[in-house]
Amino acid sequence: MKKKKRKPIKIITLDTETYNGLLGDLKKIAIYDGKQIYYGNTFNDVQPLLANYNKAGFTVHVYIHNMEFDLRKIWDSIKQEVVWQKSLAINGKMATLYCEQYIFHDSFKLLPMALSKLSKDFEVEHGKLDLWKECQKRYPNEYKNLVDFLDRCPIDNPLFIEYLGYDVISLYEVIEKLIELTGIESEDFVKRVSTASLSRFIFKNGHKGKVFKQPGNTLSDYDYLCSYKWQFDLETEDFIRQSYCGGRTEVFKIVLDHKGKHYDVNSEYPFVCHDKVFPIGKPQFTDKPKIVEYNWCKWLKYRDGLGFLNCTVYIPKQNIPPLPVKMGKLVFPCGVVCGVWTYTELEYAIINCGVKILEYHAMCHFEKTYPIFRNFIEEFYTMKEQATIENNKSKRQFAKLIQNVAYGYTGMKREKSKLIPIDDIGNYSLEDINYIDDQLGFAEVTSVVDSEYIQVQVASYVTSYARLVLLDALRYCDKRGNVYYCDTDSIVTDVPLPDNIIDKTKLGYWDLESEPDRGIFLIPKVYTEREANDTNIKFKGISKETQKTLTFEYYETILKELQDGIKDGRTVEKNKTLLRSILYMQKQSLPNNYYEVRDKKMNYRNAQKRIMHYNENTTEPLYFETLDDFMNFEFKKLPKRVQLDEKTGGIINAT
Repeated sequence: MKKKKRKPIKIITLDTETYNGLLGDLKKIAIYDGKQIYYGNTFNDVQPLLANYNKAGFTVHVYIHNMEFDLRKIWDSIKQEVVWQKSLAINGKMATLYCEQYIFHDSFKLLPMALSKLSKDFEVEHGKLDLWKECQKRYPNEYKNLVDFLDRCPIDNPLFIEYLGYDVISLYEVIEKLIELTGIESEDFVKRVSTASLSRFIFKNGHKGKVFKQPGNTLSDYDYLCSYKWQFDLETEDFIRQSYCGGRTEVFKIVLDHKGKHYDVNSEYPFVCHDKVFPIGKPQFTDKPKIVEYNWCKWLKYRDGLGFLNCTVYIPKQNIPPLPVKMGKLVFPCGVVCGVWTYTELEYAIINCGVKILEYHAMCHFEKTYPIFRNFIEEFYTMKEQATIENNKSKRQFAKLIQNVAYGYTGMKREKSKLIPIDDIGNYSLEDINYIDDQLGFAEVTSVVDSEYIQVQVASYVTSYARLVLLDALRYCDKRGNVYYCDTDSIVTDVPLPDNIIDKTKLGYWDLESEPDRGIFLIPKVYTEREANDTNIKFKGISKETQKTLTFEYYETILKELQDGIKDGRTVEKNKTLLRSILYMQKQSLPNNYYEVRDKKMNYRNAQKRIMHYNENTTEPLYFETLDDFMNFEFKKLPKRVQLDEKTGGIINAT
């Protein structure tokens, strides 16, 4: 029987421009096939070119940067052609959308940054045009801003047409360079829907002839990673998953009023992936306390293998407790707590922080360990360093992207939403069916993924090792001065770190990013630092545009309100436009131009991971006297900290 001949791949890029900024109707559309730009006023104007490539025997792949936005403008023209069971959504947003004659891809999922930055980093010939700068040059004082130009300029304005053309060409050239850098055939490349899936494919299959494996091994590093099939042992996997948590983000002191130091770890996760070994193979699980205690003591003595311990511990009162606990938020408490931890993190806590194990509950032990990612990180770290020397920005950016997502897929959740033909819903229970669209003939269901690369024990150890890198630095600074803030791979302190761990280029070393003169750290992810005339602003949850308008004094105002304790909060962003996903609008039967306008509020009554003493410029970790206190704890709104005189309305107690 002859093998079916594969169709050649044709890559095309597409972009749209609209009236009224993000909210208006389609003004112009353009596609680029690597040779010529085709413009239209509707999707139907350019669709024949896509259809012609399909008729000519090509599999047509259309890349759009931030695809959801553009799909809204052409949805009515394509929705009846969508093959839902082949399409893929990631976190509720379409990553690939299969149609009868072509496949749409969101290039932002592969390259998660603005097209303007991509064009610079990949050094493409037709970089994204600085439209507003060019507009002011050609039409001085004619337009108020960029949105005004895009809205009011004639549909055939030469600059407008040039700008749209540059967008589709630059994206095409970026994708072309990316394919070249990966060394992957086009037919394999188009199946990669995200940076993580691209990184995983290269790890499994090698890079330009180089296979990732240890000298003398017949099995590859990827084979070692997947040596145990967890889809047949989900109960043990769920036990391990309890230990898997992310980076540490905490406020220790609120106001920095003298010279400080802001340090970052160079490529923290790639560093631990490169330097550490990870548990692999078939685990041994026991929930008999005496055997657990015996095996733990045996491990402490001989250090054979790695694993996870479920126990109740006592953590003495200290400013920077060592063990993470998932309580709706990732908390680092003191007192009596219970959890599942990696051997490594628990051992560190016992030796360095006075932690005592009160009760042993269960254990999952792996006899085998292996440096899974060492060769992979070595390849791309070396590539990144060499590219820096050569000033090859595209190669450097590629290497950085690939190594930064080296492990993430190993911790994926197994329960995922997927789209299926409506005829297949009989294969699913009612509780697994999330949505049915009779008109378009598809359903959304919850299914269990059996992917071999989900190895949560590896993901848990990556983040555990990384937290210990951070904890070492935090404890060093806390003993010698003050620590103000930390976030996963960075700390703000007034203590210099030792010279022997400082290097701005070496993997896993600390880099002195800045030396702020003042800082205000309100809550995790909301802070500002001032160094000379430069102000660094961070405010999670609000747009970059709004953050650019914030000042150091704005944070001082919020701090004063938190200290007074009278207000419940404040609106930090007004009239923010929210665009819903295609799937959401389809489920809710909403029009394509649907949007919401919201205000973003900072609620001062939300309880934080640590107890915040804004008037004393200190914070302290949560403390649990008993295990019952720990088990029954939940984060609640904080009460007002003021008491008013009933007669006068004046404040009589502001504690």
